[in-house]
Amino acid sequence: PLILGTLPGKPKTEGSLEAARNIAIRLNKYAVDIPDPQAYKFFGNGEMGPILRMLLKTNPFFAPALTELPDGGFELKTFDPEGGPSATLYQTILSTLNGVGHRVNIQFDKDMESITNWEMYDDVQGNDMKKCDVDLNTASSSAIYNCFFFASCIHATIHVLHYLYTAAFQAASEDFPEMNQWANDYAKNIPWKYQQVGKLLLTADPQNQLAIITGGSGLGSSDFVRPILKKMLQSWGMKPTAEGFYMENMMNLPKDKVGGKNGVVLEEFMKHYELVSPFAKEASDALKKINPKKFAAAEKKLGRYLSRCGEFTSSLSTIEQWIEMMAVTGAMHGGTLSYTRTMAMPEVLRWRNFVSPAWDFPDAFLLFSALGTIVGVDDDRHVMTDCDSGSPYADLLQDVLEKYNNKTTRMKREYQEKLVKEKDFNDYGWIKSDYCLDDFDGKQLTIATYV
Repeated sequence: PLILGTLPGKPKTEGSLEAARNIAIRLNKYAVDIPDPQAYKFFGNGEMGPILRMLLKTNPFFAPALTELPDGGFELKTFDPEGGPSATLYQTILSTLNGVGHRVNIQFDKDMESITNWEMYDDVQGNDMKKCDVDLNTASSSAIYNCFFFASCIHATIHVLHYLYTAAFQAASEDFPEMNQWANDYAKNIPWKYQQVGKLLLTADPQNQLAIITGGSGLGSSDFVRPILKKMLQSWGMKPTAEGFYMENMMNLPKDKVGGKNGVVLEEFMKHYELVSPFAKEASDALKKINPKKFAAAEKKLGRYLSRCGEFTSSLSTIEQWIEMMAVTGAMHGGTLSYTRTMAMPEVLRWRNFVSPAWDFPDAFLLFSALGTIVGVDDDRHVMTDCDSGSPYADLLQDVLEKYNNKTTRMKREYQEKLVKEKDFNDYGWIKSDYCLDDFDGKQLTIATYV
């Protein structure tokens, strides 16, 4: 009520969203483990260029928007001024975004440590196709808004995928109690979240103009984005592995630029990504050893169920593939908890309706919805958790879960101890802390969905 009732009509000033920010910090207890919460910038320091660069470099939703330049640098290319077709998923999705100020291209150096150039192709008055001179902060804030829209489209579609997959896993394991226990834990809150996606984000109701993704008064797109997301969902279904889902379907960059000692982007995310395939194999093998006959029957039912999900096409045929897909999408899903905070930055939120000097109700609704998606993290409900159930799992499965839970927990703890000592921690910890222990700054790499 405070956000929806008091924000509309207020000028879009620097401190106009402070009350909403403070509510989020207090309700989510973000500050509990922060060494110096008074110095910590929970919603950024206002430097849009560095914030954009950091999100593109570390967040698994933002990084797929990047392409590589011939000189080894990188580009966030929203728009081709020569009028060429959309060359990437990012450009294709952004082509549905209406309003002014969204045609912005930004170039980065080969290490993603600095911005080397930026261009905007429609001015803030809405004149089409006219290159204008803008400062870096303005261009970067528009680019963050664009990336938020792109990430939101992927995020919503992941929830659709999780709904299909968890329903299939539950149905397939009905006669295999040891597997069904795990399936039911995965499915917690998934149907409810799927309903939210249908009502608040991707509604087919043309009267709902406030729908975040498809509504004209949401982020600024329309129903034209739906077939693009449907095609993306189908492509995920046809490549049901971590490699197929993320590196082949999502990323535009060569593998040597992603993760590893010599990579440029997603260093910490890829450490978790690299555990996904061995975890899936060992967990699948454990379930098979528990009861080979019931395992084979469940695997057959899983593939058959997913082959009959209406217009959804899927080549997923093994339990190992299912575990791998849920683990990689879960680890990716954790990235929502940082980038969603950008909607509580007036510099970013203003791009929903840039020409208006004051906030309106759709602005307030978007802010309220964004902050509402990053609350209610459940303790221990992270990817590869060993204790999300009310009781232990079957011994063989429990052993695998404990092994990987210990690995991921150790990685997070070591990363967190290193992160809090970095000189830019207070400025950018809100972005980098996605890979910390559960609840640190309200973060978690959640197993499937938040509540």
